[in-house]
Amino acid sequence: IWLAPERLSNPDWWLIGPFPYDDHKGFYREYAPEREFRTEARYAGAYTQVSWQWTSSPNYSVTFRDALKLPSSQTRGVFYAFAYVWSPQARRAQLLASFADGMKAWWNDQLVFSDHRHQKFSLMRDCWAVRHPIGIKQGWNKVLLKIEPSLEVPTAFMFRLVGEDGATLRDVIYAREEQLIPRAPKRVRL
Repeated sequence: IWLAPERLSNPDWWLIGPFPYDDHKGFYREYAPEREFRTEARYAGAYTQVSWQWTSSPNYSVTFRDALKLPSSQTRGVFYAFAYVWSPQARRAQLLASFADGMKAWWNDQLVFSDHRHQKFSLMRDCWAVRHPIGIKQGWNKVLLKIEPSLEVPTAFMFRLVGEDGATLRDVIYAREEQLIPRAPKRVRL
């Protein structure tokens, strides 16, 4: 993995959930995080009250059970992930995501991707990832992901932005707040 492109995926996210899945209906139901992002908000979840938590995964993919420290009995449901993304320039790009099991993605408040599926096998690797075109604005952008529960493996996802050539964008910064002054990204020498 240390040379694989997946290592450049974003591990840092605001996470919330689970919300009721209700035998697939939860994927199509609009929950509060789709209408607003407020870090202090609390909502009725599938098992208890839920609120946004800033997390950092120890590896390139995010597993909700581990990141939110949920008991195994409370992991079946719909989850959301949110991040601000700063870019030094406007450009065309692609979101690249692998997920277990289904996902919706909003880029700057516009639904840009939706795939409800329950494949029997999935890996958090590029060969299993979807790529979808987006337009990145110069300055701050927002990404919101809705992930439905996996029926076979722990509910998880991997996400990063790539250029139209498929190379990971290394000059974007994922942040927990828009007010942060972005630092120049560290150069990775190979």
